Amino acid sequence: MAVNNWVMILALALAFAGAVDFGFSYDRPPRRKSLSKPFLKDLYEHDSTSPQQVHISLSGNNKMRISWITSDPTPAIVKYGSSPGDYKFSANGTTKMYQYLEYNSGEIHDVVIGPLHPDTVYYYICGTNYSPEFTFKTPPPRFPIKFAISGTNK
Repeated sequence: MAVNNWVMILALALAFAGAVDFGFSYDRPPRRKSLSKPFLKDLYEHDSTSPQQVHISLSGNNKMRISWITSDPTPAIVKYGSSPGDYKFSANGTTKMYQYLEYNSGEIHDVVIGPLHPDTVYYYICGTNYSPEFTFKTPPPRFPIKFAISGTNK
């Protein structure tokens, strides 16, 4: 019997809370400017040798590894420089592909560029056909951080 009273009290409280306007309302803030970039396919006319899934990573003290995929075979070459559209340097790399069951990967390109100067913005394009220009900035000279680990077995 006590449970039924509590259920009745709870039901009345919820009904009362929904029926009474307490003067509070939520106004959604205005939409913020989007931070996302357009898809690569929207930036240029996509063909089967255009770079897709471009990734970069540090490769040693003064080098950068650039990887990308294409649908069809194309040379693994990266042209780069420190000014937009002015690619004074180039580097060649390797191309691989793999199969897993019914899946065939695209052409996976891997190029290491360098030596690079610290704290510098570089501009680069991937492959031999038209590619959008990409950029990255090298770490400051205090990188990479070097440290030592020591331990005992006692």
